[in-house]
Amino acid sequence: MRIDDNHLFEFGSFRLDPHKPRLTRNGEPILLPPKAMETLIVLLERAGKVVEREELMQAVWGGTVVEDANLTVAVSTLRKTLAQHDGALAYIETVPRVGYRFTAEVQVVEPEQRISNAPESKPTQPVATIAPAAEPAKPFLKQRAAAGWLAGVLLALCSVGVFVFFRGERVAKTTAEIKSIAVLPLQTLGQPGDDESLRLRLTDALITQLSMLNQLAVRPTSAVLRYARTEQEPLAAGRKLEVDAVLEGRVQREGAKLRVTMQMLRVSDGAQVWAQQFDEAMTDTFALQDAVAAKVVQSLTLRLSENERARLAKRPTENLEAYENYLKGRYFLRLENQGIGDDEMRLTYFKKALELDPDFELAWVGLADGYQFLYNAGISSQPATIAQAREAVDQALRLNPELPEAQATLAVIHEQYDWDWEKAELAYRRALKLDPNNFNTRQRFGWYLAKLGRFAEAEEQLQQALRLDPHSVNANFYYGTSMLFAHRYEEAAAQLRKTIGLDANYSGIYWNLARIHHMQGNFAEAIAALRQALLIEEWPAPAERLGKTYAAAGYQAALQEFIEHMKPLVNRKYTPYNFASQYARVKDKELTLHWLSEAFVQRDRWLPQIKVSPEFDFLRADQRFQELLRQMKLDPQRAGQSAQ
Repeated sequence: MRIDDNHLFEFGSFRLDPHKPRLTRNGEPILLPPKAMETLIVLLERAGKVVEREELMQAVWGGTVVEDANLTVAVSTLRKTLAQHDGALAYIETVPRVGYRFTAEVQVVEPEQRISNAPESKPTQPVATIAPAAEPAKPFLKQRAAAGWLAGVLLALCSVGVFVFFRGERVAKTTAEIKSIAVLPLQTLGQPGDDESLRLRLTDALITQLSMLNQLAVRPTSAVLRYARTEQEPLAAGRKLEVDAVLEGRVQREGAKLRVTMQMLRVSDGAQVWAQQFDEAMTDTFALQDAVAAKVVQSLTLRLSENERARLAKRPTENLEAYENYLKGRYFLRLENQGIGDDEMRLTYFKKALELDPDFELAWVGLADGYQFLYNAGISSQPATIAQAREAVDQALRLNPELPEAQATLAVIHEQYDWDWEKAELAYRRALKLDPNNFNTRQRFGWYLAKLGRFAEAEEQLQQALRLDPHSVNANFYYGTSMLFAHRYEEAAAQLRKTIGLDANYSGIYWNLARIHHMQGNFAEAIAALRQALLIEEWPAPAERLGKTYAAAGYQAALQEFIEHMKPLVNRKYTPYNFASQYARVKDKELTLHWLSEAFVQRDRWLPQIKVSPEFDFLRADQRFQELLRQMKLDPQRAGQSAQ
């Protein structure tokens, strides 16, 4: 028979609405990855009949080329999920070398009513029964409705205590072992053109909220973005992220309403800690954020401090539109290295948020971060740009001196542009006291300490950052580079090679491996690393010349060849500090000091590394070099230490 879109499937104790799509058991929502859900729908349409693997692949993935193993994973996920909730029946049979068959009896029923918030109950009269011998129904997989906007859902991500309609609660018995969690990027059930930034903004806001819980290590947004465009199985993602639990969800718009269904899974055994649907009673984004944070606290029996309660209860703004613009600004700042969007766009959203709410503290911080990005990327390298960043963060601190994000941004300004090490350290420590689980602040503070030669303290901070995100490319890179600064070359090389496994296209790793090989006298390896860095940065011709020059004339000639490559790119790709570093490798004292002086005049943000960079060891007795350190306030053996 032909199955109408308005009909539902019932099998065992389950009900599936293929139109939404939504799977429930006794009214409780059960989450499935999108491809597992579509596989289930196809099998239900053909209940009792063998569906060949090729037919399933075509129905679920269409013309997309994917590995055959993807179908195996989808079916395995279905079996585990159905068995977890109802182990009495085996629903899916494997027909060796052919395909799969749904073996349980399936009823096709009409919903009693289409009101989303009505309690779900079994219809008394089925429209049809699909028995094992029934004729196959026509597939009717279709594109789902888009989950597009709603500043209202974006704002709900910010304080505990706002009423939200909960449905279908399910809590695992043992949660004491859950000390770390990853919020996977929310998925939208809609067409390919759906607003991708919506789900990522929602995810980011949830992570920000949960990170306020000091007893829980929450993976930062940067750690989970790699799963934004993949069909990664949640438990596999949790194992890769090295967390005890994962939080995943689906976002679907139904008319003027937004439905968000979420579940927390324990990674060790796949048990569902809880699953809930946040539905029509939700009037704004803050409600969703409040509700999820409250559910996590309740399920893990966390005892909140007064500071945690106050932070969770405080909304950053009461203006929903301002909050949406703020999250859009943050979204585009995160994409800064992918070249997406107009550079000014990163400022536009923050400015719009501040027009709507001039007292929006976080928007002032976002604006400051946007100006810093423009300066560091060389888009607007005028001193006025940093002055604007300073003015914005000062305004945030006037509104709230206890805002950790503002303290962290102030610390970066003091460190990178003022070279005021004591003020930078005071701000870093203040930010971490207010928000000890902030990954970005922790890794930046570790990098600050490494540049000042305080290696034991730097290692402690970077290890804490890596506990928050073990797979962070930047934190692993900083950790390896701090070992380079400490002259621990073998350990530094091992750490940087480990980082290649996280991102083989990060050229900075190879630049620093070249430095290590240079200091060890392994010149062939140094040239190989330099060439790899150039190839990653899409400079094949200079990479080829470098190799040929080394083969024909040796290492020193190759370094001079590399300097010739750099010269036309001064202040475009390479800063004065980069030139000083290269001339230091060929032991040209005068040109090294010349470019260091130029770096000082231009306030080159890499220049503070001279205190510990081993390339400059041959200059440390030179009075001119010592005077430069004094002018940068790096002369004291432990610059910034008095800030403690």
